[in-house]
Amino acid sequence: MANFNTSPGFANGSIAAFSINSGALTSTGLLFNPPGQFSPTVVVAVDPGLVYVAAAFSVAGYTIANPATGELSQIAAPIDAGLHRIFGATVDPHAAHLFTVDCVINLSTLQCDEGSVSSFEIGSGGALSSPVTTPTMNPIFPRAIAVDPNSNFAYVIGGPSPQGPGWIESFAIGGATPEPIAQLPAGTLPESVVVDPTDRFVYVTDDVGNVLAYEITPATGELTGPTTVASGIPGADLRTIVLVTVQLP
Repeated sequence: MANFNTSPGFANGSIAAFSINSGALTSTGLLFNPPGQFSPTVVVAVDPGLVYVAAAFSVAGYTIANPATGELSQIAAPIDAGLHRIFGATVDPHAAHLFTVDCVINLSTLQCDEGSVSSFEIGSGGALSSPVTTPTMNPIFPRAIAVDPNSNFAYVIGGPSPQGPGWIESFAIGGATPEPIAQLPAGTLPESVVVDPTDRFVYVTDDVGNVLAYEITPATGELTGPTTVASGIPGADLRTIVLVTVQLP
């Protein structure tokens, strides 16, 4: 998907595409409204022809049917996540699995009774298998997930709102089921997580304007830290962190 960026709508769950060939974003219009409530998460596989949309309680795969407009064609019926409310999703760099972070919703209290990580195997043509789910060690609202460049480990952040103490958990993802490794504190209500391309550090942003860094132990995936590498960033509520690598002359 080198030519297009997809963006979820905030209220109605719509998906739009933007051409980025010239370096500037040009809207190609509304693509569709996927089933499910709330704003969906859009993730793009390494294969540039595959797009996955994680709505509130379902996940679906799409191919880019029209390279000129970015129009999407659904691969199969969405996979129902049941009472697992999805908060974040990512595809591993080898395009072998899609991972989501979820909350099991208690219908009586409408609270998150159990956090979990779900793994969907990506099969022929981009079709997704039924998920394999592992509980997180901390049940309080998992919010986002990132996978290391070698597809060996995943890192999940979470924490209660508003501005409760955050956490980060590492998972081994080389087998059929995600396996929890360890948990560490992660600032105040962490919002986003990313692994640097050299596979040395994990970075987390939180709700009060901090950027936290954790060092990765390559053999085990365990983290050391955190170290606050930036703080007091104006505006706080740091919802997204993006790492950009540049080849210098």
